[in-house]
Amino acid sequence: MSQQINLYDAALERQRDWLTFVNVAAGGATLLALFLAWGSWTHWRASDLEAASTAVAASLQQLRDQAASLDTQIKAMTPNPQLADELAGARLTVENRRAVLAVLQKGLGPGAASFADYLRGLARQGTGDPWLTGFSVDADGNAMEIRGRTLDPATVPDYIRRLNNEKVFQGQTFGALQMKSAASEAAPASQTGGGQAGAEQTASPQPAFSDFVLVPVKTAQTSAEKRP
Repeated sequence: MSQQINLYDAALERQRDWLTFVNVAAGGATLLALFLAWGSWTHWRASDLEAASTAVAASLQQLRDQAASLDTQIKAMTPNPQLADELAGARLTVENRRAVLAVLQKGLGPGAASFADYLRGLARQGTGDPWLTGFSVDADGNAMEIRGRTLDPATVPDYIRRLNNEKVFQGQTFGALQMKSAASEAAPASQTGGGQAGAEQTASPQPAFSDFVLVPVKTAQTSAEKRP
């Protein structure tokens, strides 16, 4: 029978000393290198941040100077009285136009068209000769009067027919017509004859026109009935 005997003794093994001068020196050198590298990176980063901070500070100072300059300019500015008056006039014009538009869009009465509808109808038919000089209508749309002028009285009947075709004037028969011819006016005299004393002067008459007044038949009849 064989028997094995272990002759190994750990105590007899050579122990390695890690705290030797060489090891300590190598570790210190490694730590020093790491500290130097970290310090270099920190210095570079600080320089970069300082440069960026300087640029931001310069931009901020420039903005402050601009704000101060604008503030000084604003304080030095004074309102222009003329512009203020023009603005007030423009606002007044807008308000007046709004008021006129509200009146035009408002109905004249139960069953009656708005004043704007009458004006649109007159505008569609009032091109060229004859031309209108006045228009009035009462609240219920019955009492109406259209005043105008023409160079050729023969065009008035055709104008009346065209008005009767307008929807807003349907039911209004313009049978009462008052027409008055206006006297022709002389044009300013023109001098001829090369500037000689007592030169002959001529004058050309202006074309004569006729004033007319149109009223619906029922309005004319009502007016006649009211006469004594």
